[in-house]
Amino acid sequence: MGIKPVVAMIGLGRMGLPMSKNLAKKFQVLTFDKTQKNQMKIAETFAKSDVVVIALPRASDVESVLEGGLNALKPGSLLIDTTTVSTDFAQRVGELALKHKVLAVDAPMSGGQPRAISGKLTFMVGGSSRAFEAAKPILEAMGERIFYAGEKGAGASVKLCNNLMLASQMIAVAEGFALAKKLHLDAASLYEIASNSTAKSWSLNEYPPVPDVGSCTSPANSKFEPGFSASLMLKDLSIARQVAINVDSPTPLADKSAYLYDYMVHRADLGQLDFSAIIQLIQNNYPDL
Repeated sequence: MGIKPVVAMIGLGRMGLPMSKNLAKKFQVLTFDKTQKNQMKIAETFAKSDVVVIALPRASDVESVLEGGLNALKPGSLLIDTTTVSTDFAQRVGELALKHKVLAVDAPMSGGQPRAISGKLTFMVGGSSRAFEAAKPILEAMGERIFYAGEKGAGASVKLCNNLMLASQMIAVAEGFALAKKLHLDAASLYEIASNSTAKSWSLNEYPPVPDVGSCTSPANSKFEPGFSASLMLKDLSIARQVAINVDSPTPLADKSAYLYDYMVHRADLGQLDFSAIIQLIQNNYPDL
């Protein structure tokens, strides 16, 4: 690859669009999104790129893109998939890339839209050490913490474990604020104390599910406009639970969390909101929780 490689960003959603803007500060960037008009076809985009970064919602979207573009990638190119997928899927993509003589990493991200905008995402990366070193400068243009998790599939595995923990963590924080309201406690006071006590966590400190406390970028301050939607959290949690079943690892708390996010998405019809809006289920005493 040249000094300034051509990087294609596939997917211009809530995460992909700000990621592409940060990439453009350091690299030549091509973009592809199915909602764009008058754009290059996917194969043409791949053919003109040295690096392809994928940021799509689901494995099926990734599969569709690779079917249309992978054959067009030049040998020695680099494929970075930031989508949250199963371990098996990430490993299959890695094997497929290898057959095409393309370096590949699974590099799911954490931090939500605010950190995508600020270029301060965290990436957890799986792949060969050679592929990781090739991907590092690209990922550093979009994030501030780049972790090597291990061989192909390891990045996906870490992300699934992370989101499995995050799902239950947010519910616990929401329950705490809901209880505080019933006890006539001031939310800002609870935040100030709990965020400096043993309840300290990302869900509380950086992403509180109530407005006017802590981070001004919390979706609670914008009527829960999603940084990470409840429907996507349910998707990730479902993948994580299936992976856990495959390796016989019990997930009793995640099972209950999945029930609540499924309720939020399919029964309360709140799936388009940020996942932190789970507090609305708890505060409004929805039946059968």
